[in-house]
Amino acid sequence: MQPRRLLPPALALLAALGIVGISFVPAWLAHDRVVLGEGARRVSIVLSAWRSQSLPVLGTGVALALLAGLLVALRSWSRSAALLPATVAAAGAGLLVAGLAPVSQTGHASSVTLAPAWALFVAIGLALVVLAVAASSAEHSRRVAGGLVLLVLLGGLGGWGVRSVELGLAEGTGEHYRQGSYTRAAAGGQPTETLVLDATTFRVGDRWSGRYEGSGRVVSIFDDPACPDVRGSYHVDAAGTDGAITWERIIDTCAGGKRAEDLSAGVWQRDP
Repeated sequence: MQPRRLLPPALALLAALGIVGISFVPAWLAHDRVVLGEGARRVSIVLSAWRSQSLPVLGTGVALALLAGLLVALRSWSRSAALLPATVAAAGAGLLVAGLAPVSQTGHASSVTLAPAWALFVAIGLALVVLAVAASSAEHSRRVAGGLVLLVLLGGLGGWGVRSVELGLAEGTGEHYRQGSYTRAAAGGQPTETLVLDATTFRVGDRWSGRYEGSGRVVSIFDDPACPDVRGSYHVDAAGTDGAITWERIIDTCAGGKRAEDLSAGVWQRDP
């Protein structure tokens, strides 16, 4: 093969390797969470292509881009099989494009938004280089070009849908508590107490009471006479298979943090 003909496949492979290299940089998605409590507290981090909500969509896009680059560089099959690298490249590019659309989830106690960061834009540019080289080696026709564009669009829409569902599952599932009473044995410097949950109200002995709202595993409590202007937020998770639960504070400044110390101490066992 002539050196001039080797240049495009080499360019595609270098672009694919560039995507892999940049995939480990924590600058693909901006993860911005607002936690409600006494006021609002913002927590912002950035994610690589292999962390948290970047998976599985963006991670798969990186893997497909690498595979496409390798197929272009190593292709030795007949002209009729030349669409395979282009198809793989289009699918990978579509999944990366899916990261451009922000996704968000809002609950009673917190909201989270995932937006694209600079490394994702660079990766998409490199993925389009891989796609262009792969498409140039395929049979040229409007039908082929249209099919590849459609595949990119379908990958983007499908990937966005998966990202939305994944975020919703991560933020809005896992409700392990239910109406009734729970008893917590003395633990963490706190006495034995009973927690009672009704449809919309809670009561912990004679110390704390008020209303609550739940969104999956996140519970927000408010209107407590001990601190009527403070809203507390917790993760309430299962502790075993017998209905026991634990409370983990997200934010709660009621009584200088004493309510959080009480609720977060030990395991609340479900009463018969």
